[in-house]
Amino acid sequence: MVHKFAEDYIEGCAKPTNNKELGVVQFLMDHPVKVLKTEQRLYHYELDYFGTADLLLEVDGKIVLADWKTNETLHKDYGDSLFDPFGHLINNAHNRYLLQLGHYELALEQVINIDERWLIHLTEQGNRYYRIYQMDDITETLKQYYNDNTGRNIDHPLTDQQDQ
Repeated sequence: MVHKFAEDYIEGCAKPTNNKELGVVQFLMDHPVKVLKTEQRLYHYELDYFGTADLLLEVDGKIVLADWKTNETLHKDYGDSLFDPFGHLINNAHNRYLLQLGHYELALEQVINIDERWLIHLTEQGNRYYRIYQMDDITETLKQYYNDNTGRNIDHPLTDQQDQ
């Protein structure tokens, strides 16, 4: 419901009916972003997976991949770690979303370069109802993992074109 509200608000104007929707409005009013795309469908050709990124933004000339998150918490420790090559990270929603954004970026890099990755957690933070987490770029680690384990070279066409 929050994703639908965000899309409706961006495309026109919708009145928030709860604090998570208010967080969407506050985020968009607080930050000078240009919304390039909402609900961007993506597909990775070599690895054959699909996804839908919530937002592509332009912020200060940078392309930002962003995703709304409505979890109560992002940092609950489930007592184990992620699988290699991310075994150094604890298993929690924040780190699983890091993997999600990394895979989205890997697919999007086939056509556009991503400069930053943001999780926008719709949660109460003082007098605001959102918090931004800037996420690390893990695409090189993902590429290395898939290159080593699939026998494919998954470097994306955009990089190949720029190298020539």
